[in-house]
Amino acid sequence: MAPEAKERVTIVCTGAQEEAEEAACSPGFQVKQYHVEYDGGFLKDQPLLQVVFDDCAKNEGVSFEVSHPDFLIDEDLNLVPRRDVMDSGTVIFIHGLNEHADDMAQVDILGAPPRSPQTLRGILGLEDTVPYRTKRSLLVPPMFVPENQRAPFPRSIGKALVASVIAIRENEERQRETERDRERQRETERETERERQRERDRERETERERERERERERPSLTFSELTLLSGTPCKDVSDL
Repeated sequence: MAPEAKERVTIVCTGAQEEAEEAACSPGFQVKQYHVEYDGGFLKDQPLLQVVFDDCAKNEGVSFEVSHPDFLIDEDLNLVPRRDVMDSGTVIFIHGLNEHADDMAQVDILGAPPRSPQTLRGILGLEDTVPYRTKRSLLVPPMFVPENQRAPFPRSIGKALVASVIAIRENEERQRETERDRERQRETERETERERQRERDRERETERERERERERERPSLTFSELTLLSGTPCKDVSDL
């Protein structure tokens, strides 16, 4: 009797392979660090590199944030300048986020100069200085506590106000500035009064000049007229 032929059956477990692949997948950037050569700047819409990001769920709803506001990640996962960029700095960070992944990648820009300061402290050259910490002081007004007080106790006898030293200095500076404004106002008033006095002096001088002019224009009296005015006969100098 001939032996029965046995059929060989091969079973492929595709589900197990997919689960193994998913278990090997790490959500986020598959490459954490990138390098770009700096050559004087970057042109608008010119891709610099392509990042590798996989959330192990088909990358649905992934959003990217770039630390430099002049760059973005486009639909093809390319790092692209929004405009012509000269001040890129030496490093850019890219943040990828959705419900399956939350990861960060770093782009080193080789040969790029440091970015110019973007804060007021940086513009003023105060980046490396330690911020000044103000002390606080008590503003205590005079308090009067009479003896032999009656209940109820405790009683409020005053308030001590806490103010920063900077606030006190600012208040003092405002008071000094106000005093300087008042002094300038007084000086302006004094100058106005001096100008008025000079104007009055000029008017008096003009009046005296007019008086002298009238004196010069007045006709001289004859000897007979002088005799009539004085009542005493006058002799002419030529008769002497």
